[in-house]
Amino acid sequence: MLYSEKQERGNRFKLTLKITFPFLILSIITFLFIKGGVRTENDFTYSFYLFLALIFIQAYYTLYLIYIGFRQNMLDRTTKAYNRDVILKILQKNLTKKSKNCYIVIANIENIEDLSERYGISVGDSILRGFTLYLNKFLNDYNFNQINIGYYGGGNFLFALQSKKEVLFHIFSQLTTQLKNSSLDNKEVKINIEIIESSYDKDIKNIIKKLINEVECKKRDCKNPKYIIKPDEFENMVCHLIDNRNLSFRFQPIMNSENQRMEIYEVLIKLDSSKHGLIPQHQFIPVVNRVGYEEKFDLILVEEMLKIIKKIENSDAIFSFNVSPFSIRKNSFRLKLLELFEEYKVNKDKIILELYEKRVYRDRQRYAQIIEGYRRHGIKIALDNFGGNNASIEYIKDLEFDYIKFDLEFSKNIFDARYSKLIEGYVSLCKELNVKTVIKFIDNIETLEEAQKLDIDYIQGYEISRPINLETLLKDNS
Repeated sequence: MLYSEKQERGNRFKLTLKITFPFLILSIITFLFIKGGVRTENDFTYSFYLFLALIFIQAYYTLYLIYIGFRQNMLDRTTKAYNRDVILKILQKNLTKKSKNCYIVIANIENIEDLSERYGISVGDSILRGFTLYLNKFLNDYNFNQINIGYYGGGNFLFALQSKKEVLFHIFSQLTTQLKNSSLDNKEVKINIEIIESSYDKDIKNIIKKLINEVECKKRDCKNPKYIIKPDEFENMVCHLIDNRNLSFRFQPIMNSENQRMEIYEVLIKLDSSKHGLIPQHQFIPVVNRVGYEEKFDLILVEEMLKIIKKIENSDAIFSFNVSPFSIRKNSFRLKLLELFEEYKVNKDKIILELYEKRVYRDRQRYAQIIEGYRRHGIKIALDNFGGNNASIEYIKDLEFDYIKFDLEFSKNIFDARYSKLIEGYVSLCKELNVKTVIKFIDNIETLEEAQKLDIDYIQGYEISRPINLETLLKDNS
């Protein structure tokens, strides 16, 4: 049994005592009332109403305690660990103790959404409960007893441990190894664990943001910023830079395989901070998504690009950049986008909106109508990272696109016979569907020659051209 369940049982017992105590008092009063007898009619009337009042008070008090008991539920219904509110309060108290060698830990089941989607929600819930028990037993085996484990949501569990950092690293390497070599409910479970000193910040929510950022970075295999800045400060900085349009652009030319001309430019965006320098997309986009800035950022990006395109309006250059699928699906974004084109008097075929989505949007019929609405206005749509670990294969079934950009895996494995056959098959399919193909990360002459054999429409990479700055772009297209 989890320590949280024992605590919850203790709280229920205390609640029972609170409910029972007034009942005992009422019983004693009733007994004395009967034993003492009734001398006059007034005595009887007075005692009777007093008795009814006591019964009413007892009933109200009992219902009130039951109501409070339900409101003060401490446990998550699925895992039986502490729920989010309770674990945050517990961990916040931990921060005030200023204990030496105290660490806040997040244990993340990386593939819980995949497991729930594949096997059903009930199996996902069973895995969450099973992992909670497994984690509790594992900690007990290492003499960490009565640990407050809380379920934060998604696949995230939180708790605090007091020990040396190197000891914790060793222990958790054992945990991840054990789970790699075994399973929960006969399902493969992938675990990420991150720890941070409780002294990192006085606010537990800021600590948790930092831990979640670390977990997400590990999943994406990306590097954290070289500068030291806390999550809330970083969020404020990103929002401030976007609000003030502190965007820095570079442009990577994409060559038409047939005529060898640079026809498309992929737009590479960074935020320009005077204090911390240039902040790349993989660092600031998670913040944009988390704080709900997707539509705002995408509209600013489009407007800034239209200003640049206006400067080279006699050029045939086309510009391609990523926008959030959440923005694309908003009617307000589409209307504002069209207004911007009208305001700047730029042809709509000058941009390609690249879409990348990890998970499939369920209402694909509606999504297809949305995409077709953009294309009817002349705005081209590209499917980015095609064939990777994302929704692209599903989307190509139902949605109409103008371009697909092959995932990095195809470039890395272009000399592999299996990948080569897959590329040939996809290229052939795209030609049938009247979709242009783009392969990126072609960084040497050998991969360029191989890519040219595969009849791909457009090629991008350092062997074609490294990214250029705005000044060079304007000069080349003047």
